[in-house]
Amino acid sequence: MRKNIIKNYSFDVGILIILFIFMIIFIDSILFIFNISISKINFIVALIFTFSFSIIYFVKKKNSIWDVIIKLLLFSILFLFSLFIARNTYDLSWDGNSYHKTAIGELKNGWNPLYERIEDFNSSEDNSLQLADTHDIWTNHYAKGQWIFAATIYDLTNNIESGKCINFLAIIAVLLIAFSYFISKISLLLSVIISFILALNPITIMQMFTYYNDLLVYSFIIIMLILMQNILDNKDKQINYIALFLTLCILINIKFTGLAYAGIMMLIYYIFILIKREYRINHLKEMTILGVTTVLIGIVLIGSSTYVKNTFTNGNPLYPLFGENKVDIMTTNQPQVFLEMNRIEKFIYANFSESINLTAFQNQNPVLKIPFTYKHDELLQLSIPDLRIGGFGVLFGGILLLSIVILLIGLYFLYFKDRKLFARFFIIVCTLTLLILILEESWWARYMPQIYIIPVLAILILYIFRKRKVNLILITFLIITTIINTGIIVKYNTIPNYERFVEIKENLKTLKNNNEMTVYTTDFNGAIYNIYDVNQNINVVNKLDENTSFKFYYNNMIYVLESEGQ
Repeated sequence: MRKNIIKNYSFDVGILIILFIFMIIFIDSILFIFNISISKINFIVALIFTFSFSIIYFVKKKNSIWDVIIKLLLFSILFLFSLFIARNTYDLSWDGNSYHKTAIGELKNGWNPLYERIEDFNSSEDNSLQLADTHDIWTNHYAKGQWIFAATIYDLTNNIESGKCINFLAIIAVLLIAFSYFISKISLLLSVIISFILALNPITIMQMFTYYNDLLVYSFIIIMLILMQNILDNKDKQINYIALFLTLCILINIKFTGLAYAGIMMLIYYIFILIKREYRINHLKEMTILGVTTVLIGIVLIGSSTYVKNTFTNGNPLYPLFGENKVDIMTTNQPQVFLEMNRIEKFIYANFSESINLTAFQNQNPVLKIPFTYKHDELLQLSIPDLRIGGFGVLFGGILLLSIVILLIGLYFLYFKDRKLFARFFIIVCTLTLLILILEESWWARYMPQIYIIPVLAILILYIFRKRKVNLILITFLIITTIINTGIIVKYNTIPNYERFVEIKENLKTLKNNNEMTVYTTDFNGAIYNIYDVNQNINVVNKLDENTSFKFYYNNMIYVLESEGQ
């Protein structure tokens, strides 16, 4: 009985989080069509709809008034907790401070991405802060779901970092929904452990204080997979289909790869449903409706400022990464030797080598290492949010190798023990394998964070055959090494970042009361919003005189120049 209550609360609060994120992105996207910009009212309307739909759902489930109040209260506490962490931490990343914050700040200031190019809005009188560079090629054409959500929160708080609360909400949603699924299938302790392993993926940890969006892509993929398992189990079909629809709409508007992953993975599940008569009878109609609705709402409506606009202006919904006049962002972002390798070779070297952030500009090659070993120099690389080689942590190569062996052997025995369960495992393994084979850049951890599902699958398949003592030993070993791998990343990524956060907060205090500031940066125009949030007396310049002196260098990104009145 107690398990059912915990499961119910975990699932419902997790779905509340997804609904909230969806409602903000959905409402803002509709208002863009009517040329209405982001505002605090948008947030209030989204919150009202979130609570209203949730109350209707809870009442339909015959929840007591106290259950409804507690669930809404838990959601509110988790949102405020996420907001508190986000606004008191700082994005230190290149991508975050170059174009992510730029787009978020311009959206908050009134940019309508459906009808305006960002460079036109930036230079208009309607914009209160005109930046020297808006990184137009990315901000105009990339998927905007994360930016829209973050800009809405930014407008509410006047703190550009507060929009990162979407990261922590996504992590919490994975934790709650995963726990609600596993608690009825495995032991309570193992449910907790696996849920935390899934939620706190190394990519999640490395990116949670940044506006990198691979964390979000991964989180909503995990939620999508769990919801699909619920659907195939015929559990509360209606709410799981609705939740899956919300999840897919968010995922495909976070990043182009989100659209690719969602499309490929849902197509595989659709084929699986078509093949198996039982699933075909129970789910074919609903899955077809889900697919059509997701395209219409997720791509055509919510994605109108990206996918539809790109198609009309550039003849390609995925411009500038695909099609005619595409921009090559990968040649220089990989080690030189990768240019001579196929996808499988790249994947092997990227996941089984010493951790190091190699690009085409370093005259070095990845170095394969003995599994479960590492050098001190590798640890110093873990502070990088988009680490290229060994990006899942210094122990992951060994964890992955052991997990693959366990899965191959386990699937063989599972085929004879339980064909239905075998099919569930097999479809996920095949999907991951197919993604590795299809996607050119699946070697890079940030582009394929769902690889971290493999150790979890290995643990689960060992649990099925737990009567064998050796399998219990292997479960324990995999869990311990995975936790240690995660702990190392926390030590060498999160803790050093916290020390920087304290320093940056003090730096911003010194800039708060300046009567006038002139600022300049070569790449990190988005970081200017951090200063603007504490002092709006800013003059942005796009070039410097050779003799120009600067008074302060904020966060190694922005020159605060000598100006009159300082």
